[in-house]
Amino acid sequence: MDKISWENLFQENLDFLIKEEIIKRIWSKDYGIWNLNSEFYPDRLGWLDVLDFIDEKKHYIHNIRNNICNEEFDHIILLGMGGSSLGAEVVYNIITKSENKFPNLTVIDTIIPQTIDRILKKIDLKKSFFIVSSKSGTTLEPLLLYKFFKDKVKENIGSQYGSRFMAITDEGTPLADLALNDNFRYILYNPTNIGGRYSALSFFGLIPPMLCGVNFESMLIKAKSINEESKLDDLDRNSSARLGAFMAAMIKSGRDKMTLIISEEIKSLGLWIEQLVAESCGKDGVGLIPIYDEPLISPKEYSDDRFFVYIKIREDKELDSYIKQIEENQSPLIKLELEDEDSLGAEFFRWEFATALLGAFLNINPFDQPNGQLSKDITSRLLLEGIPHSYNDLPCSFLSLDQMLNVAKPNSYLAIMAYIDDNSEINETLQLLRKRITKEFGIATTLGYGPRFLHSTGQLHKGGVNSGLFLQITEKKGLDYSIPGQSYSLKKLVDSQAFGDRLALSLNARKVMHIEIDNDLSSSIDII
Repeated sequence: MDKISWENLFQENLDFLIKEEIIKRIWSKDYGIWNLNSEFYPDRLGWLDVLDFIDEKKHYIHNIRNNICNEEFDHIILLGMGGSSLGAEVVYNIITKSENKFPNLTVIDTIIPQTIDRILKKIDLKKSFFIVSSKSGTTLEPLLLYKFFKDKVKENIGSQYGSRFMAITDEGTPLADLALNDNFRYILYNPTNIGGRYSALSFFGLIPPMLCGVNFESMLIKAKSINEESKLDDLDRNSSARLGAFMAAMIKSGRDKMTLIISEEIKSLGLWIEQLVAESCGKDGVGLIPIYDEPLISPKEYSDDRFFVYIKIREDKELDSYIKQIEENQSPLIKLELEDEDSLGAEFFRWEFATALLGAFLNINPFDQPNGQLSKDITSRLLLEGIPHSYNDLPCSFLSLDQMLNVAKPNSYLAIMAYIDDNSEINETLQLLRKRITKEFGIATTLGYGPRFLHSTGQLHKGGVNSGLFLQITEKKGLDYSIPGQSYSLKKLVDSQAFGDRLALSLNARKVMHIEIDNDLSSSIDII
C-alpha cells in the first residue's frame, strides 16, 4: 500500500483507541479489550503498577546489595532464560555503573557446552555469587544450570554452598521450594501478576544489575514519567499508545517486518524488544516479525513488507544520514530518542504498553505463548522416556539453502536458528550470510541462538504468520558436560531441543532445513 493508505490506517487506529476508550480500559484492567474474561483470566497486568511495588521494596533490596557487595565477589552469575534474564542483561549493558568496585554481571542463558566452558574459564567460582531466575520456577534450563553450578560450588566451599545462591521467582513455585530446601541466602518473590517478558522493571530486571553497581533510581523516575503519560487520552502526548497504533497500522497495510535500527550504545535494547513483541504478538496465524541487528543495506533494496523503527541516543551522524535515505525512499518510519541512558526504563514501559495495545488491535492475547510449549514438551518426552532419535528421522523441506531461498515469496523471511556457540567469529559469519540473503533474495532475516530463542522468537516461529523459512544449524561433535543427577548431558539436551523444535515447526507446516556442521561453520555455509 502507498504512504497515504498506511497513514489513514494509523489515524483509524488512533480513532479506535478514543472511541472504545481503550486507554482507560487497560488501566482499569479490563481484559475484554483482548476478548478475555477478567473474572476468570489470571491477572497479568502487574507491570502497569510495578514501579509502586519497587518503591515499597527499595530499602529491602538496598540491604541485600550491601550485604552481598561486602563480600567482594568478582562475578554475579545470572542463570535464566528469556524474560527472566534479558531485561537484566540490557540494564547492565546500558546504564552507567557506579565507580566503586562492584562485581561484573555474567548472564548464562544457554546450555551450549562450548559457551559454558568459556564462562568457566573466565570466572573464579570462589568469588562468584549466583542468581537462579525463573517466574514459573519450572524453566528447564536455569534449573539444570543450577544443578551444574551447585556441584561445582560445593567442590569449592563445601556444604555451605546455598549461601552463594539467590532465587528470583514467584511465590510457591518449585524453584522457591528448592531454594528453601538448599538454604539459599535470599529468595525474592516477584509479583505473580507480571509475566516474564513484561518483568524488566521488576525484581527480574533490576536486582542482578543493581548487585553489580547499577544505580537505577533515575531510570525508575523516568519510567514513572512515561507511565503517567500512557494514561492520557490526548494521543498527541501519549507516545506509548501511538507506537501501538502505528505497529498495528503497519501489519494491516502488509508491512509485518519491523526493522529495528538502534544506536550502538543502546543496541542490546533491541534483543529485549524482539522477545517482547515476537512472543506477545506472534500467534493465531498473525503477528509482527521484529528484525533485530540485521546488517544494513541500501534503503532502495528493501522489500515493501518492512517498516522501520529508529531508536537513537545523542548525536549519531552516520545513522541519521541512513535514516534520511529511508525517509527519502518514503518508507514508513517511527523515531524514538532516548535523552540519556537512564531513559531506558521509560523505553521498557513504552514498549510494554504499546505491545499490549497491539494485542488488542490484532484480537489476540499478548500474555500467553501457546505454541512455544510444543517443542518443550517434545524435548521432555525425548529425554524422560529415553526415546532414540536422529536428525535423519525428520524430513527436510530442502536439500540446500539456495534451494530453500529460491522458493521465497515477497513476504517471506529467513529465520536462522543456531544451536551452536555464540562467539564473535560465528556471529560474524552468520551476519555476512544475513546480508548476502537480504541483498540477493530481497527477504528479511532473523538470527537466534538456541535454546535461548525458544523462549523468545520460538512462539512467533510456530504460531505467527506462516511466511518463514527456517534454517536450523547444529554441531555434529564437540565438547560436552554431564549434568549432576540427570541421565543426559548438556550436548544431549541441546540435540534433543533442536530435534524437538524442528519437529514442532514441521507439525505447524513450517518450511525447515537442517545442516549439521563439523567445527567449521564458514566452510559449511560456503558449501551450501
